[in-house]
Amino acid sequence: MAMNDLFHKLDVVVPTYAGAGPLVSCTDAAAFNTQFATSMDMQGYESGMMVLFFADISNAVVYTFQVFESDTSAADAGTAVTNANQVVCHRDDNTNTEWDATTATLTLTGAASENHTYTFQYTGNKRWAQLTCGAGAGEDFTPGVLYIRAQGRRQPSDI
Repeated sequence: MAMNDLFHKLDVVVPTYAGAGPLVSCTDAAAFNTQFATSMDMQGYESGMMVLFFADISNAVVYTFQVFESDTSAADAGTAVTNANQVVCHRDDNTNTEWDATTATLTLTGAASENHTYTFQYTGNKRWAQLTCGAGAGEDFTPGVLYIRAQGRRQPSDI
């Protein structure tokens, strides 16, 4: 595939951050969900990717992350995607020890997860998809999120 072809098959979507973004200091799961409350609009795309990265994670904290989906609106939190065929997570060094495919949950355990990038590949059929933090409190962490939509249903025929 030529680079031009790949360029027209991907669409990078930067979520709207409540803070200064793209890296935002959070104190707990609720702060993460407030900072990264924007869902990715999947209309016209077959799949999407959510990239989660960190500048800092405190040692003693456990955080869990899941992809939620909805057909209602961008503001609707929706329901957790638990089908392992619709969401997969990869760590940048391919260790994947934090990913539980049966519950589609990523569990990060403090500094051991620091300086790594996690990609969530979503192939569900809902209009809106969002990365949410389900648990974690007590210590600061500094995450960032990037959304990438792929396999658009309408693409240029020849570039």
